[in-house]
Formats: sequence, C-alpha cells, structure tokens
Amino acid sequence: MCFKISVVLGASLAVFIIFLSIVYVGAADRPRLDNMMRTFFASGKTADKAPRIISSEEKNIKPIKSVWRVATGPSVMKENDAYKMWFMLIGKEKHGIGYATSSDGIWWSPYPENPVFAVGLSDEWDGEELGTAEVLKENDTYVMWYRGNSGKLQQVGRATSKDGIRWMRDFINPVLNVSGNEWDSTAVVDSFILFDQGVYKAWYRGSVDYDQAPSSIGFAVSADGKRWIKYKGNPVIRPGLQGAWDDKLVGDQTILKERNEYKMWYAGTSYLQEQKEDEWWNRLPWPTREGWKKEIGFATSLDGIVWKKYQRNPVVRVGGNGEWDSIKADNPFVMFDEGMYKMWYRGQNLSYSAIGYATSSDGIQWTKYSENPILKAQ
Repeated sequence: MCFKISVVLGASLAVFIIFLSIVYVGAADRPRLDNMMRTFFASGKTADKAPRIISSEEKNIKPIKSVWRVATGPSVMKENDAYKMWFMLIGKEKHGIGYATSSDGIWWSPYPENPVFAVGLSDEWDGEELGTAEVLKENDTYVMWYRGNSGKLQQVGRATSKDGIRWMRDFINPVLNVSGNEWDSTAVVDSFILFDQGVYKAWYRGSVDYDQAPSSIGFAVSADGKRWIKYKGNPVIRPGLQGAWDDKLVGDQTILKERNEYKMWYAGTSYLQEQKEDEWWNRLPWPTREGWKKEIGFATSLDGIVWKKYQRNPVVRVGGNGEWDSIKADNPFVMFDEGMYKMWYRGQNLSYSAIGYATSSDGIQWTKYSENPILKAQ
C-alpha cells in the first residue's frame, strides 16, 4: 500500500513539474524542454550544453543562425574573468533574447541554441515580441528585466535563472507598467536597473506612442525589483530644444555610478519620420518610425534625477557612408573595466544591424574598435 502511494505521489509531482515548466517557458523553448524532460526521466538528470568560449587568438566571430536578421540591445556582465552578453535577436517573424560568452569582450561565441528566452503565448502581455534585456547577478541567481510587447502596449517584465540560459518568468508580470493617460501611457521599455544603496533604481524609456517616438527617460525605485514606484516629477530627461541633436527622442540609456556621481550614456535623434509602405527604411532589417541617424550622448547627475547633458554631445556618432554603423549608433551598454570605459552598442546601415565595441579613458572621447562589428546576425 505504501509503495503504491509513493508511486502515485511521485508521478503526480512529475506531472506538476512539467505543467509549471510549460506555463513559464515560452513557446519557442518547448522543443528543448521536451528533450530535457525525456532525458530527465531516462537518466535521472537534465541535459546541459555549455557554450564554448572563443579566445581572442582564434580571431573568429561565430555567426548567429541565419533565421535571425538583427542583433541589438546588449547587456554585458563580467564574471570570473569571462564576459557574458544577453542581447535582442530579431527575425523576420519572431523575436528573442540571445546569449553569448567571451574571454576578452571582443571575440564572442553565441550560445548554439539561441534564443535562450522566447516570446510568451500569443495572448499574453509579451506574446508579440521581446526587447532589450538588463541582467544583474543576485547571489547565485541571474535576474533579467526585459521589454515585452503585446501588440498594443510595451512594458517591462522580470525573469530569473540559475545559469543565465534557462529562464523562468515571474508569476506576476509585467512589473513596470504603463501609466494611464500620462507621458508613458503606451510604452515603458528599455529599462536600465542599478542596485544602489539597498534600493533598485530604474531608468526607462517612456512614450505615449506605441512605436516609442517621440520618447523621454523616466525614473522609478523598488525595494525588491518587482514592485516599482515611479518618480512623480517624470520624465527626468526630455528631448533637447528645437534644433538640438536629440530634439525628437531620447532613450536606450545605460548608467554607471562612480563615487557620488551618476553617469549616463543615452541615444538621441533629431530625425523623426512617419513610416510609409514605400519608404526606403521599410527595407531595413528592422523597419522603424525613428528615422535615421541615432547617436549616443552623455549626461551626469548627483542624485540620478536631475541630469546635466554634456554640451558637446553626441559623444559617439554614426559612421561614414558605407560603414557598418552609418545610420544608427545606439543601445549602448557601458562598464568601467581594466582601467577604461568599455562600450558595446548597436550599429546599423542599409544592410544589417549588429553589435560593436568602443573604448574610452574618460567616457567622453571614444575610439571604435577597428574590426567592428563584433557580433552580427546573418
């Protein structure tokens, strides 16, 4: 009798585990989930493929699978002398979050089973597409805040992982929502999270327009990274005055805190055009209403709320005609590492969108890597 009860309880637990996995894993991840479950019941342990790190001596950038046409929105972490990157992958009919590793931050090895995080079910808040992710390490857990798109609203969700590859969405999502009829009523996206003085601080891009144009940068705080309180004086950074390089749009921000000063690098543009079916930018890998010539500016703050833009912005400009970043240089991620500022950013030309690399001694004067881009979808 006891044996029968144990068998029934064990089977019930297995079914419950499978049910939870199906709920929390996106549709594109389910074939991998099936294989993992078959391996689990056959051998008593889960399958695990570790990504190979390409050394700088190999001088070989491994391309991402051809189904993906765009790589953008990098979030980089250095852990145990190895670099880890999560980034947005865009295909013709699907989106996801990819993962790659590197020994030097320049030569990257994409995870062979990308994407590691896929869109939700079609009727969910993130069922249309996924966007830029921000990842922090909390003890032994990776925490991701990511943009989700339902086709009507764009908001920020949260997910966790033990290895940075297999992710589980929070039960309550999204965690950072749009606000009624205010300035961020339709889009709350591209959040950058900083854990500072025992508090989570988020800077995010908000807009009343579904396509995020025009947009400003807002600020919010949280005790746990799940329940957020927006600053009543939002937005904290607005587009510049008419005629400025960023007078139509600001966003895609990344922040460092050094001593008592916050430093922000953000994207801006003064070119904002309505999207039409016959326009040339509809032939780009990622059609957009943002027009072209997005560049990267710099700003500083003593409290993370009142910001002063650098007078000689932008600090990272688009490349010349024919270069890989001739249309856009945006979506920066910056860290201070090995005595210098290192930036990973999205560049775009008429043919593709990819991720590049640049360095600086002061965070203002930047030198682009001569062999950019360093990570490209083909």
